[in-house]
Amino acid sequence: MQGYAARKGNRWYAVTYHGLDPVTGREQRSWHAAGTTKQEAEDLARKLAKEAIERNDAGKSLTFGAYLTERWLPSKQVALRPTTFDGYRRKVHLHILPVLGKVKIRQLRIQQIETLYERKLRPIDGTRPLSAK
Repeated sequence: MQGYAARKGNRWYAVTYHGLDPVTGREQRSWHAAGTTKQEAEDLARKLAKEAIERNDAGKSLTFGAYLTERWLPSKQVALRPTTFDGYRRKVHLHILPVLGKVKIRQLRIQQIETLYERKLRPIDGTRPLSAK
């Protein structure tokens, strides 16, 4: 995580750079109003970058499987009917976790997901293909 000071008009901002969005490829930045001096903006930028690094360290070891089973699925349980939730849970455990469950969330790439879709729609091992739905 990098931080720097930038000026717009008569205001200074602390800008934190988050890297490229893995889906869109666009650069991601956050702008935070920091006052009227460059020093205030630089201090805030350093503080924000340090906090972001500390926050991101916890997510470095999170696997895609842990995310799906510990965060995503539980968040869906409240909004879905029990049968729909159970269907999601079964699909995650049967199809996604065996293939992508151990991949670190930060290392997961769109190509891996597309390959999983392709293998489920057109299996090469003679198993029954899944519906595109």
